Amino acid sequence: MNPIDEQVILATLDEGGKTFVGNFSTIHIAQKSGVSEFVILDRFESRENLLEQSMVYLEKKFQTEILEVCRRARTFEETFSSLVDYLLDHPTWNGFFLNYGYLTPQCNPNKDQEAAFNEWLMDEGFELAKLSSRLKSLPSPSVFDLYRYFLRELVSFSQTLISAENVDSPALRSRESAFLFQGLSGQLQGDLGKGKA
Repeated sequence: MNPIDEQVILATLDEGGKTFVGNFSTIHIAQKSGVSEFVILDRFESRENLLEQSMVYLEKKFQTEILEVCRRARTFEETFSSLVDYLLDHPTWNGFFLNYGYLTPQCNPNKDQEAAFNEWLMDEGFELAKLSSRLKSLPSPSVFDLYRYFLRELVSFSQTLISAENVDSPALRSRESAFLFQGLSGQLQGDLGKGKA
């Protein structure tokens, strides 16, 4: 990626992680990145495309981290906690996921997002089974949906720590991880019962 584009995208993630859609400003991004607003719009063509390219960048970074964590983590809880640590290290990225990502129930990802996700699954050999031995090689769209549910809960929980709504502790993480694991397992069993998987 061109260094100027990356500089702009990192500033966009910072701005978007702190700012809701209505207050999102390319002027602030220009100030943070040191790149003029004219150049930003010339390179990215529109505000919408800038947000989309920033989300693509963030997804790739996070997917790389997930793969790294899955290679070294031995349990679901360890995986969950390691990813929480990553998001705490990148609080505005976590905010960007919440403000502009496809994690929330009212946001329906388009077919391109799902296709890109499935391509990533095949390219990397990633299976949701690496998050849990119970969640084994589900056919799409079940894997995509479970991944979204996992991310939504992970990001939402991380935000409660970032905003100090909850006090971080091993016991709290363990409890949250257990709730999430049970929820994903229940979703899987429901899909199996309906013949979706």
